[in-house]
Amino acid sequence: MTLADCDFTKTPSFLNASRNNPRLTLLTLDARDSVAARQAMEGCTAVMCALPYYFNLEMTRLAIDAGAHFADLGGNTEIVSKQKQLDAEAKATGVSVGPDC
Repeated sequence: MTLADCDFTKTPSFLNASRNNPRLTLLTLDARDSVAARQAMEGCTAVMCALPYYFNLEMTRLAIDAGAHFADLGGNTEIVSKQKQLDAEAKATGVSVGPDC
């Protein structure tokens, strides 16, 4: 499992205890860098996005491109509507998109 965030300096104590766990990778990532975000999704089975809602459409597109299932926390009806328009592309790639969870 990879947990990506822009800043791990204030990591919760339960994550500090997991830093030496080979099953968890903490990845410093700026979500505004779509190339880096796409690279982070490469090889992932699924992506759960907890970013602010205005990132959701781009992250959906990147996840589909990476061949990863995708879910997010929603927050904006207009963006969710645009995500739903990507359904055919997601299905063609063999992934599911669950916006607005």
